[in-house]
Amino acid sequence: MRLPPKPILIRIVIYGSLIGIFGWRACARWSAQQEADEAAKAAKEALKSDPRARSMKLDDGTEIPVVELTPEEARREFGVEIEPEPEPESEPAPAPEPEPEPAPEPRVDPRFAPPSGDLK
Repeated sequence: MRLPPKPILIRIVIYGSLIGIFGWRACARWSAQQEADEAAKAAKEALKSDPRARSMKLDDGTEIPVVELTPEEARREFGVEIEPEPEPESEPAPAPEPEPEPAPEPRVDPRFAPPSGDLK
């Protein structure tokens, strides 16, 4: 059996390797997407069983799960330190009035300046 001509062999090698590389990447991307979907589904199921979780509806119509924690629970479960909210003041302090800046001295072009001698 004879081999095909040299230009045909070159095209087979180039295009065959490109199709193989793109196919491999597409398969890897698909498997990563499947794993992410499974993890999201598992997280959603876990949130349904959590008594602290509730669902909030956003303005665009989508719903997201929200878990409400006390500062003690956040510190114990996640190691997050939450500072207590400061109590609002009854009346905010007035802002200090800025001091006016002194006006800059006018610059005079020496060509147009009055003569510096005594006029008699």
